[in-house]
Amino acid sequence: MPKVSVIIPTYNYGKYIEKAIDSVLAQTYKDYEIIVVDDGSTDNTREIMESNYKNEVRYFYQENTGAPAARNKGIRASKGEYLAFLDADDYFEPQSLEKKVSLLETNKDIGWVYSDWDYLDIQGNVLKLASSQSSFASKNKLRGNIFKDMLRGTLISTPAVLICKTWIEEVGGFDERLNAFQDYDLWLRISYRHEIEYVDEVLAHMRVHDESISVTQPPYPARAIINRKIEQNYGDHIQSLGIEWCKIKASEYNYWGTVSLQKGDIKQAIKHYKSSIKKHPFQKRVYLQTIKAYLKLAGIL
Repeated sequence: MPKVSVIIPTYNYGKYIEKAIDSVLAQTYKDYEIIVVDDGSTDNTREIMESNYKNEVRYFYQENTGAPAARNKGIRASKGEYLAFLDADDYFEPQSLEKKVSLLETNKDIGWVYSDWDYLDIQGNVLKLASSQSSFASKNKLRGNIFKDMLRGTLISTPAVLICKTWIEEVGGFDERLNAFQDYDLWLRISYRHEIEYVDEVLAHMRVHDESISVTQPPYPARAIINRKIEQNYGDHIQSLGIEWCKIKASEYNYWGTVSLQKGDIKQAIKHYKSSIKKHPFQKRVYLQTIKAYLKLAGIL
């Protein structure tokens, strides 16, 4: 049985996936399996798997149902004690698994670990480090109990994490309703139960391009679902966040106001903008949006 299962969901990423798989094959740590879950690709992904990686990869095909469902299928098929998730357009540094497994094996109380990561353009040039961005856990090298930080919106990228399979199974895996922030939602649930460790080194690389989910999928529909789950499950913790949670909810209402305005539902837009202001009154931009909406409703604009 392999110690680590590396799960790679993919959808029409044939032009990237070889780099992802090759980065796993190049790992200094060798006790792993590679699981590719093809989420209904219509490009040459299947041909690449069958011609280049037939003996190195366990390949599964499913109808297009989204990345969370593909990852969950990979989890169910996995045999490893630890799971790593690598999107098909991203890749690992050669020592990624070795350094993370070593940390977990020497500290059995910590069942998940993450590293720093960076963002690359399609030519492979570094755009920025996650540790330079205030919303990411690696910014402050967070360790231990990070649940409250996660509630504030702190993010940990999926390819940066190595985690015990049993810890994912106990919280139910990825939420398949979410078109974005699936990793944030899962890590939030796990951070409520378990502490985390950090490797202060860039061990994963994420590509940013026009087909990236972060570019093509609007975040707030998913964020709204997550916010409702937080209010239902962790309501007693929200109070400790104070104004921070109010800002999170205000941003959500502001988003829906803008969406309503784009659809021509001006009254609904005004309702959402008012809810945003009620949650967080100090938003000059939202006041201006509300005034413009009223002027449109009156036929002045």
